[in-house]
Amino acid sequence: MSVLSYHVGAVIPNEEGEVLLVYRNKSRLIRPNTWFIPTGKVYDGELPSQGIIREVEEEVGLIIQPRSIIWSREDPEQKVPEIAYLCDVIGGTLGIKAFDEISAAGYFPLDSLPEETHQLARKILEAYTNKK
Repeated sequence: MSVLSYHVGAVIPNEEGEVLLVYRNKSRLIRPNTWFIPTGKVYDGELPSQGIIREVEEEVGLIIQPRSIIWSREDPEQKVPEIAYLCDVIGGTLGIKAFDEISAAGYFPLDSLPEETHQLARKILEAYTNKK
């Protein structure tokens, strides 16, 4: 029997109400060449909240604290649960650390996201907006 894996994501707003997005490289198997919220997989033995803390630090150097789950679904293609957390930055410095995965990172206003923002990221951000 295989171990259940989770995909996790982080909605990370700044004090101006903008949200952090990362540009996924063309080498990414899932959602390449798009802007998306920071995401990753949960390792065996990790809680999903621990997985997103690790992933965000590995990708962009920020230390975050998950506040609440704002979105979830079962991915119909990969057949795994996906969870997005609303997170607060509690440390670190924004910068790209996972050059093999992402090529840019930045904060964007919710009403003017980059054109290449993936549709699923837009859905997750809509859920965030509706829960504010």
